Amino acid sequence: MNARTVLRPGLLNVCLLNVCLLGTCLPAVLHAAPATTLIDPTQPSGTPQTDANGGAGGWRLSATRITPAKRLAVINGTQVAEGDLIGAARVLRVSHAQVKLVKLDAQGEVVTLRLLQAEVKKTR
Repeated sequence: MNARTVLRPGLLNVCLLNVCLLGTCLPAVLHAAPATTLIDPTQPSGTPQTDANGGAGGWRLSATRITPAKRLAVINGTQVAEGDLIGAARVLRVSHAQVKLVKLDAQGEVVTLRLLQAEVKKTR
């Protein structure tokens, strides 16, 4: 038996047709698709839904990590430390469940991002 794969003419035609349809139809479908906000099914119940940019000012805090050496946070999926820039703001302080940012505009407004409050049920 030969090690090469032999395509039958009918199968080759079907493959070429699929590639042609995919190449011509996919860009039109992607261009016409409306911009919608997807709901994350892994978020706890009661989580406020945010727009595509995240929470306040377009920032969404996902996690914080505090070690003796560094204070880190994950904002919009990017790991940042105190003093780092994230968009149009600088990270001022990373605490256990919140991060303070200062906007780099003329007002220098301070924005506080908070993690979701953990619900712990006590058993008897």
